Amino acid sequence: MTGNRADILNKKFKVNQIRNGIYWYIQVLKDRNLSTVDIISKLKEMGHKIALTYINYWKPDYKDELDLMRDIHRTVFKTAARVREKDDQITVTSRSCPLCKYRREGIETPGCNIIVGFIETIYQTLAKDNPELPKVEGSIETSRIYGEKYCKYNFEKV
Repeated sequence: MTGNRADILNKKFKVNQIRNGIYWYIQVLKDRNLSTVDIISKLKEMGHKIALTYINYWKPDYKDELDLMRDIHRTVFKTAARVREKDDQITVTSRSCPLCKYRREGIETPGCNIIVGFIETIYQTLAKDNPELPKVEGSIETSRIYGEKYCKYNFEKV
């Protein structure tokens, strides 16, 4: 493959192997007796590191924190997401979460924690230059790996 990292933004690709690899990784961590909290932390850290690289090649154009959330899902994760705000919480509902396509028996930790870590870091990084943008901390409420119809993430503004 020729090109550079910025070219990734213009490519369409399937995430099947990435998604399967994430769940193998989660299973290995589980087999090593890591707690759910520790597994979530590792997945969020993965999203954090990805975001730190990604932000070097992509600068979103957004009006506010809700528009940014929609743009991240549309541009980065190639999915539409319903984004709502109530008080100091942003709720995201995704019927096509790219990391949680199927029900996963025996897995208690959704791969979309990577997405949550990614989003937390994007907001934190952009907030350095935009004091109007809040920092956020996210958690998973529902996930397609549990057999739910959608993944739902909640982000508290901090």
